[in-house]
Amino acid sequence: MRMERNATIYIRDEEDGEPIFVSESTVSRVGNSLNISYAMSGDAYVIGVSDGIVSISKKGKEEYALMLCEGNERSLDIGTPFGVMRMKVTPSLVHFAESEEDIDIKLIYDIFAGKDNSQTFKLFIRCKYRD
Repeated sequence: MRMERNATIYIRDEEDGEPIFVSESTVSRVGNSLNISYAMSGDAYVIGVSDGIVSISKKGKEEYALMLCEGNERSLDIGTPFGVMRMKVTPSLVHFAESEEDIDIKLIYDIFAGKDNSQTFKLFIRCKYRD
């Protein structure tokens, strides 16, 4: 059975910081999995949660699907107009919690674009139901 709810998504890059992005979103649930769909700068995003894995996919000028499972390194291919960039992703924190009022996702991960080229990303996502 599929269930959909309207929500507002708040994305922060520091846990107690101000949101860097706020938008309307839709939360879809099928069984134990859920997807949060929203748009940013003309691109479509979906954050998926299932069995301890959080995925983030983007469709637009650049396209990717990022799979995050705490402690598991994964490959990441980013499709650009100039070709595919191959990287590695290592998450150090993947947290998900849900209540009747909202969804809380905390992600900290490193993306490695080469032996000496890495960057740490922090995303603190709250999705507050509006209905």
